[in-house]
Amino acid sequence: MATFTVIYGSTYGSAKTAALDICDELTALGHDAKCLHSPTAESVAGSAVDCLVVTCATIGMGEIPSNLMPLFCELKDTLPQCEGQRYAMVAFGDSSYETFIEAPLQLEELLHDMQMKPAIERLVIDATEVSDPEELIIPWVNSLLDTL
Repeated sequence: MATFTVIYGSTYGSAKTAALDICDELTALGHDAKCLHSPTAESVAGSAVDCLVVTCATIGMGEIPSNLMPLFCELKDTLPQCEGQRYAMVAFGDSSYETFIEAPLQLEELLHDMQMKPAIERLVIDATEVSDPEELIIPWVNSLLDTL
C-alpha cells in the first residue's frame, strides 16, 4: 500500500474534480490517499508520503489558482529540501492560449528547486482536445502506481 497526498489548484472545477477522482481511484485500489484543498508547506514538504500528486489549472495570464497561491508563496519563501520525495503532475490548460499550462510548469519548477523528482511524466489535459479528463486520468493513475 502506498500513501499519497493530492493537492489541486482549480478555479472552474476541472482540476478539483480530477484530484477527487484520483483520490477515489487510489483508495479503491487499497492505497492511502488524502485530498487537500488548502495545503500548507508542512502538509506537502513535511509529510512522509510515497508521492505528492498535483492537479493544476492555469488561470488568467498564467497565474496559479488562488487556493494554491498561499502554498506556492510559502514554499518559494522557505524552499524546504525534499530530496527523495516524488511528485506527479496533472496539468490542465487550453492550448489556444499563450500561457498554456503555465501554472503547472511554475509549480513543477518549484518542486524541482525543492529537490523533488517526478514519479511519472506529466499528464497534460488540453481543453481543446479532451472532453472527459477521467478517460485519461484513470489509466495515468495506474501507470503512476507501476512506477512506485
